Amino acid sequence: MAKRLTLAFFVSRPRAFDVEQIDSPDTNTFNVVSDNACIMRATRRFWASSATILALAGLALLYTAPTLLAGVVLLSAWLLTEQFRFARRAAHTIDTTTITQTLPQQRVAVESSTTVTLTVQRESTALDMEIIPQVPTGARGTPQPLTLDPTDHDAETTDDLSWPIAGAFTLPKPTITLRDRFGLFEETLTLGTTPDLVVEPHAPRNLHVGAGGDEIAATYGSHSAQRGGSGLDPAELRKYVPGDPSNQIDWKATARLNETYVREFEAQTDRETMLVVDHRDSLADGDEGQTKFAYLREVLLAMTDVAEGLDDPLGITAIDDDGITAQIDPSQTRNQYESVRTRLHELTPTGSQSHGDQRQQTATQATRANTVGTVLQGDTTEYGTTLQPYYASRKTHVERVTDEPLFHAVNQLSDSEPTRLLVVATDDTHRRELQEAVKLAVQRGNQVVAFLTPNALFERYALADMEATYEAYVSFEEFRRTLDRLPRTRVFEVGPGDRIDAALRAGRTRRGGEVAHES
Repeated sequence: MAKRLTLAFFVSRPRAFDVEQIDSPDTNTFNVVSDNACIMRATRRFWASSATILALAGLALLYTAPTLLAGVVLLSAWLLTEQFRFARRAAHTIDTTTITQTLPQQRVAVESSTTVTLTVQRESTALDMEIIPQVPTGARGTPQPLTLDPTDHDAETTDDLSWPIAGAFTLPKPTITLRDRFGLFEETLTLGTTPDLVVEPHAPRNLHVGAGGDEIAATYGSHSAQRGGSGLDPAELRKYVPGDPSNQIDWKATARLNETYVREFEAQTDRETMLVVDHRDSLADGDEGQTKFAYLREVLLAMTDVAEGLDDPLGITAIDDDGITAQIDPSQTRNQYESVRTRLHELTPTGSQSHGDQRQQTATQATRANTVGTVLQGDTTEYGTTLQPYYASRKTHVERVTDEPLFHAVNQLSDSEPTRLLVVATDDTHRRELQEAVKLAVQRGNQVVAFLTPNALFERYALADMEATYEAYVSFEEFRRTLDRLPRTRVFEVGPGDRIDAALRAGRTRRGGEVAHES
């Protein structure tokens, strides 16, 4: 049974310690927890000294030996004095010690490693100090302890950590242990800086951003004016051609897209930009690291780089099936852009893996229904005229979308002064909701740029049945063009470029075969 008592030591400032005796077969220690999470322990040597004093006291009483009794008093006074000195020195050491952990960069790629440098600076002390760096959950490494003798004023050590998983991490404070010169007492606490690190996932392969199968580097909406200034667009990102000035090369976009790009600037005004990020479960379609959301995230990270380079106010709103999951209001500070990047890396599509088949089936049914409706247009056969009314009713039916999460978020964000540039990242699973949301935003005077991942490119039959993929892609392209014709709206497709090329080749082959058959 644990016994509890409270002691108070008054040193340079009052420090209350909560002492807990722990019954253990291996140790018999007192844990002393201070107001700053310190843990003071009496060591085995302390308890051996205490046992010796008690034995001498027993002998002094048994043999009525004043000399032994005087020795007991002196030893007891010495032990209490050392305890008081340790508490005071430990308080002074903690107050005058600075421990700093630094990282060479704030962002690294998954499955890479980075060096953590730990620096210690302190004033003179009579205590030994041992510092043990801590490894954050999700990282791998075996940091080596750093030991300082009483005469050491500063020290430095470096350790390597590897990052097998992506995400946002914070290095824990190192664990510090203080010991007195006689080995009677120890005090343990955590102390030091806690730098943050973002581990980025591998970029999805063959990223394509464009329209109708044609790759377009970027023209992300327009807010030009009659004066110079910054803004997100009409600054245009395009591929480098020989003769372009080197100072126009966009190095961040070049690194992200794996090709050399240059940026052309025009006079613009500042405009608040809000990223509207859909991370509902349909965005999880695709192979690991190659999901719809992974492709959209790469584009949004590039948008963030552009906004930071042009000093545009930037914010982010994320939604899932339950509504808004995260929101950061637009701002232009350096920390703001890092916060947006971190939030993009933290977001993952919602929904459990067990619902993957149901999710895929729902998206497939929606895609095929839209595709059949497109194919039946203009079909004058008895089969076509019979089915056309059914699919026409599907298209003309006005669904109730006001309570849907994407529409609700756009409704909230677009009702502001001044107007904003809304950058919507989603797929084409919820077409009616997306169309009504974009209409509402532009009716209120906002600009909209939408990045859509076609369901057709992520279906399970996408590679096995390229003709079906082509038909589904044609349906998506018609929907994209419908949105793109709205005022102040630009809509782009995002996905694996090789699949788009394969679908278009299948379409050309089929058309060539039909022409040959007719001839």
